[in-house]
Amino acid sequence: MNLGDVRRYFCFSTLILFVSIITGYIYGLLFPECLEGAFSGWEPLFEWVKGAGHLELFLLIFLNNTIKSFIIMVLGLGLGVIPGVFLIYNGLYIGLAVYLMKGVAGWKGVVLGIMPHGIIEIPAVLLAAGVGMRLGDILLQTLLMRGQFDIRSEFKGAVSIFFRLILPMLFIAALIEAFVTSQLVGGI
Repeated sequence: MNLGDVRRYFCFSTLILFVSIITGYIYGLLFPECLEGAFSGWEPLFEWVKGAGHLELFLLIFLNNTIKSFIIMVLGLGLGVIPGVFLIYNGLYIGLAVYLMKGVAGWKGVVLGIMPHGIIEIPAVLLAAGVGMRLGDILLQTLLMRGQFDIRSEFKGAVSIFFRLILPMLFIAALIEAFVTSQLVGGI
């Protein structure tokens, strides 16, 4: 597996996430009274993040994103369904969060809160989901005897993409989010 093999799955992942974000935002716009419960239970995490140092925040973000990205990639072997569900779920929450952030900090706050690290983190997660979807498609084609793929070789290629591209991207994004974004958002 190489990046060229993943291109259409990456594009499909991008479409799923984009539509989910828009849907989440529109839901917040149409039903603002329902948002109170959307982030309930997250208060302990928000409080911990407020009190965390930059290094702790970096480690939390990096480990969280690395583990989730690897899991959605590997669970793509379940016919590619899990990466799609992950993107829909996260897209809806991003859309709701954008709606709420816009109300508190305006569009400038939204851009400052997402863009510095998101420009690297989001493509990394989309690539992990795309690789997972490709693995699922290959497995399905092999099971239906529509293609002959060496699943072991494809999986090794997926892991190679993860360590060569996705992991470094998540590392850089976590550094930016912990040390730059947190300062920008704190200044709003």
